[in-house]
Amino acid sequence: HFGVSLRNLDYGTLESRDETGALIGYYHPSDVSLMANYAYRLGPATYAGISGGVMYQKLGTASSYGVHTDIGFSILPPFTNSVLSFAVRNVGQSSKMNMVETRLPVTMEADLSKKWQLEQGSLIVELSGIKAVDAELKGVVSTQLEVLNHISLRCAYKLNHDAEGLSAGLGIKVGKLDINYGWADFDTQLDDVHSFGLAWRF
Repeated sequence: HFGVSLRNLDYGTLESRDETGALIGYYHPSDVSLMANYAYRLGPATYAGISGGVMYQKLGTASSYGVHTDIGFSILPPFTNSVLSFAVRNVGQSSKMNMVETRLPVTMEADLSKKWQLEQGSLIVELSGIKAVDAELKGVVSTQLEVLNHISLRCAYKLNHDAEGLSAGLGIKVGKLDINYGWADFDTQLDDVHSFGLAWRF
């Protein structure tokens, strides 16, 4: 398997204020990441993959760039339609922004998923554990209902996260084109997050 992805996180227009709180203008921060990945089947029940890419971040008049990679491994347990995966993410280096270096949030992840075939589609349930360096263990419980192999309804709940909780999404397949929408609820600091994605399978 080979793939390329481009991600752009748009924060919208934010206010810029001085030390007294007076409005002095506006700025439009953004995060962009370009990645390529390659996965290989090692045996009948084992897979390995690696992703690598470059990223760019702009915040007001300051900017930063970096390189990062993810490494993953999956096995098929002796249970029908189940997958057990392990991954190390965000290994890399970034440049300084305003003379301050930001370390990438290296994380270790484990996922166990199970799929049930239904008469008109399928149901997938997944349990995930995420451990970042210098952070507590976090979890995610997620599910995906596929209808007629063209529509996917998704829902997830994040455990032990500071502000994140419930999220939901919708996926539509049109030929080789995948159209995806996601929504995530934030309790504090941020408004609800909406994401859109397009994928072409070849």
